[in-house]
Amino acid sequence: MSASVFKIRRKSDGLFSKGGTYQHCRWSEHGKSWATIGRAKSAMALGFNRYYRATEYVNEYADCEIVEFELKEKQVLDAADVFKAYKEKRK
Repeated sequence: MSASVFKIRRKSDGLFSKGGTYQHCRWSEHGKSWATIGRAKSAMALGFNRYYRATEYVNEYADCEIVEFELKEKQVLDAADVFKAYKEKRK
């Protein structure tokens, strides 16, 4: 089983958007994942809207692209085993 997630990457340095709508977007190596391309586009649209409405705002999404990542199931852990190991560690 596989699924996709979408991230907004800044072309200039390869960092990913952490989202956010207050003043400036934050950027990191991992960033935020959106479940659909539509939601990633909406996040970029918020940035563009802020840019065009403000007088001194830098459009942080002007140099960006949306990247699709495929997620693959790698390992399945039973919850009972996870909690058992956690309890044993705390002793």
